[in-house]
Amino acid sequence: MLTSNREISVSRMRYYYLFEGIKVSINVCDGLPTILEADPSNSLALRQKLSMGWKIIDRKLGRAGSIKQRTARQREWDRKYGPENWVIGYSIDGEFIDQDTALDRVYYQSYVKHFENHPDDLNELLSLAKVLRNPHAEATTGVDLQVPAIERYLSENGLTLGGEEVVDIGTWQGERSHPISVRLSPLHIKCCLDDRLTLESWWQKKKCLAVWEE
Repeated sequence: MLTSNREISVSRMRYYYLFEGIKVSINVCDGLPTILEADPSNSLALRQKLSMGWKIIDRKLGRAGSIKQRTARQREWDRKYGPENWVIGYSIDGEFIDQDTALDRVYYQSYVKHFENHPDDLNELLSLAKVLRNPHAEATTGVDLQVPAIERYLSENGLTLGGEEVVDIGTWQGERSHPISVRLSPLHIKCCLDDRLTLESWWQKKKCLAVWEE
């Protein structure tokens, strides 16, 4: 995809290239470039140039679904576009980013903002929970995003769960383990980029499929 670049190394499923003299990493699975070393004065222009090859072709993907549904859809995209020529991501302020980057910049940061604005929720979780679980993901083999986001927040802030309960993060068929399960659900958490939307609403509405075009 970046034919003018020189491959300089391979590590942990990422290729490393020199692109116009700047070190850029390419994820083997999704092909999305990430700038590793760049002069701040030209990094934005370079990032825009790197993202020009991704063309959004579908903005109505819907939910990821079960592991069987996800696998079937990914195989279809592999067949149709080539296994390295498509990526799921989001367009934010004109910049196309992959889903892993969006998890960091939007999903995780939405939980950070919630705990900053609602410290009582954090204190209750710390005193109540011993284990966190996503009941919807367990029941449907869906993707669990909320529990990893909360666990990352706890880890990065040096916090540990001190309770004795298994606490659901979210609900399944209207059932939840505790009231805080609802308050910490992505159906309730506000999106850090647009507090008019819940995190779940933003995550599903803004998701898109892009393919690489030279």
